[in-house]
Amino acid sequence: MCKRLAIISFSDTLLVHCHDLNTLPIGVAIKLFFNKKVKVVYDAHEYETETVYLKGVERILAKAFERISIRKVDAVITVSESIASAYRKLYNIKKPFLVKNYPYYCKVQKNDEFREIFKIHQNTIIYLYQGGFYPKRGIENILKAFNALRQENKAVVFMGSGPLENLIVNESNQNNIFFLKEVDQKNLLKYTFSADFGLCLTQNESLNHQYSLPNKLFEYIMARIPVIVSNLYEMKKLVVENGIGVISENDTTVSLLKAIKKSDALDLPKIKKNLEVAAQKYRWETQAKILLDVYRNL
Repeated sequence: MCKRLAIISFSDTLLVHCHDLNTLPIGVAIKLFFNKKVKVVYDAHEYETETVYLKGVERILAKAFERISIRKVDAVITVSESIASAYRKLYNIKKPFLVKNYPYYCKVQKNDEFREIFKIHQNTIIYLYQGGFYPKRGIENILKAFNALRQENKAVVFMGSGPLENLIVNESNQNNIFFLKEVDQKNLLKYTFSADFGLCLTQNESLNHQYSLPNKLFEYIMARIPVIVSNLYEMKKLVVENGIGVISENDTTVSLLKAIKKSDALDLPKIKKNLEVAAQKYRWETQAKILLDVYRNL
């Protein structure tokens, strides 16, 4: 029996990287009770206490814990300028480092994966939603919009998985709404390259959503496809400043249909040039250097 017991020692641990709030207690506990010399990095991939999933007493407790724990860590990193500024003001701490959700750089690899899989006509414009199928991400509005566009040369592909998968599968019609199970991350962009537009329609339900910059948005950019995004602060700012797509003014099907119609009038050659510049800018290689510098300076 004794041979099966393992005692975990943190005496040789140099650094603990806490990914999101739910792992922060572990890092702080290691520093306080096992090794006071260990360096703890708090990596907030969202505005942790302002997500749509935290409510009531749970949110109050999460905020209280974060307020106490964040003063015990040696560095804080997060994913958007707005979240970094919010943490600085809220907790009176040094502004967190920004390490954003960029993919690795890759060259253009345009292909017709979706057209070949689903037999989509060459004249049909393909809009892509990739990622998690979760509530509050505009999925219901996308389905309604493309049901209304069934007679036009526009199709949508949902690629991913999540709680709303059955809804998407039931609505897929093999005419202009298609479903593809999530693919391995290393092959993801191969499929993304075969779309014409990327959809990122997170709904305005929380401060976390207002300040978010989802992974899929940068994956679309790396695939050099124009985007249609929600009218949320950080996403809108990114799209407008780089000239890479269209803003859906509010969280309604009508607004999305207007945005899709507006996308028909885009100057695509100009947008493609802007996307090439953006792909060079929003690449993981630049963020890896920032992260390594944070580690080294500790």
